[in-house]
Amino acid sequence: MMRMGARLLVGLFCLLAGLILPHQVGAEDDDCLLCHGVDADMVDLEAFQRVDAEAWANSIHCEMGFGCIDCHDGKEEYPHEEAGAPACVDCHSEPAEQFASSIHGTIGREYFRDQSPCGSCHGIHDVLSPSDERSPAHFSNMSRLCGECHSDPDIAEAFDIDLRVAQAYRESVHGRVNEDGRHAATCADCHGAH
Repeated sequence: MMRMGARLLVGLFCLLAGLILPHQVGAEDDDCLLCHGVDADMVDLEAFQRVDAEAWANSIHCEMGFGCIDCHDGKEEYPHEEAGAPACVDCHSEPAEQFASSIHGTIGREYFRDQSPCGSCHGIHDVLSPSDERSPAHFSNMSRLCGECHSDPDIAEAFDIDLRVAQAYRESVHGRVNEDGRHAATCADCHGAH
């Protein structure tokens, strides 16, 4: 009962704060951040439901003018129902089709569960263009990105992945050239990006 009271109190706070605080450009995003910001006191939020406002402001989606409700349809009002991952496929249909038919899309369904499978590699609220050196999908970061799963013993055991492959790539001429910031063949060049 105490937990329900705390939820109602936090919800009321978020609602009142949204009515009182001055609205600016992106006010809808600011409203969302009252409950979903990394410093918000909202209880029972998963890590992927928390948003670092600075990381979001530097993301490709924010730079392109997208806001929270552009990806999280049906969340215009508070309180709102819980939702699964946003449908990246609405804007990214070709990569989504590639993913769905790839080994990652086929066996990864059980691994990703209710999280965004896109977010596992591209980020969730901090998505950067693959041409941005800070992006995990940038060629110079590709071996680390792929290696996060392909070097994980638990994932390797669950999906029968040879752990030696990621290490062999990193030590290869291609891996070393990419790590130095020069472009050579990446995992995605030979095995597909999704």
